[in-house]
Amino acid sequence: PGRTTPGTPLDTVTEWLPAALAGQISRSDAEQPGIWASILGQGHHIALVRQSIASVEATSTTAQILDVPIGAPLLHVRRIAVDGDDRVLALSDHRYVGHRFRLDVEFRGWPATSATEPPGVLQVPPSTPSRSATRTKKQGCSCACSSPAPPS
Repeated sequence: PGRTTPGTPLDTVTEWLPAALAGQISRSDAEQPGIWASILGQGHHIALVRQSIASVEATSTTAQILDVPIGAPLLHVRRIAVDGDDRVLALSDHRYVGHRFRLDVEFRGWPATSATEPPGVLQVPPSTPSRSATRTKKQGCSCACSSPAPPS
């Protein structure tokens, strides 16, 4: 698991780095101080973080790791860090236990368009008959990088 409170897992996390960065960061650095702090420590500048948040159900594997029932609600949070040239520096994929975690988001201002929804609120397309195809599409990276969909 990723974060825990005494004896209670809060999330699972999988992180990816471009090959050029991955060779510079050891496994122990990835664990402490962490991937993102290690990237900064290597002299890279994180100019922007793109984040998407969706509700998903716990799979059997994730449910076992997080000690929740299969199908329990989870927050799926994907973060993509990019540098000033819009190059991907890191991608992190979290599954947070819904009833053990809260994620606060702040919007400053409002879009100059006629939007009626807050920035970033998107409708998820209806599911297709193939559950695995839908799962891959929903979890696939929507950024310019070619990261594969993470495991459920």
